[in-house]
Amino acid sequence: MHSLLPITIKTLWTKCGLAGNAISPVVSSKLPARRNTHGFTIVELLIVIVVIGILAAITIVAFNGVQQRARDSQRQSAINQFKKSLAIYKADKGVYPYTYITSQPQGVNDPSGDWPVANLNGVTRQMIIAPGAAAGTTNSFTQNAVTNGSQYQFRALNDDNSVCFVIGTHTCTKYLVAWWSESKNAVQSETVSQ
Repeated sequence: MHSLLPITIKTLWTKCGLAGNAISPVVSSKLPARRNTHGFTIVELLIVIVVIGILAAITIVAFNGVQQRARDSQRQSAINQFKKSLAIYKADKGVYPYTYITSQPQGVNDPSGDWPVANLNGVTRQMIIAPGAAAGTTNSFTQNAVTNGSQYQFRALNDDNSVCFVIGTHTCTKYLVAWWSESKNAVQSETVSQ
């Protein structure tokens, strides 16, 4: 029977034929100890930080686009409901409502918002206030050109495309309605005559 004796590095080194090599167990034991490999290097940490930053930037841009499209959808929905209400008004009165001016405080553009809510079927306070309008806004409709998402434009028109202001005998046969599209960064407008 053969006994198992403890084998030392030196014995192994000799049996493998490496005893005469430049590196011996004695020399190799003097090599510096391997550094501690627990944790991350600064380069690894910087790479992770950069990747997280890129992902965050992509997410923020995508989220802003979703919000813009949601506000545009809200504007489009309000305008569509408004157009339906105007069609009902015309069916009842024979003409579209006139454009508001300060000397005649009635009409769709009434700054208080009272006239469109009281006179247009289906129009609510929330509908006539555009997304992004300043706090305290009571009516986002204006006769002026739309310059941002907090406004809607309504302009009643006569047959010759002049603005229809006259109370009583007005002949508002069509209207222009416009709103700002954030996702397209442009005014969307439509002239309606029925």
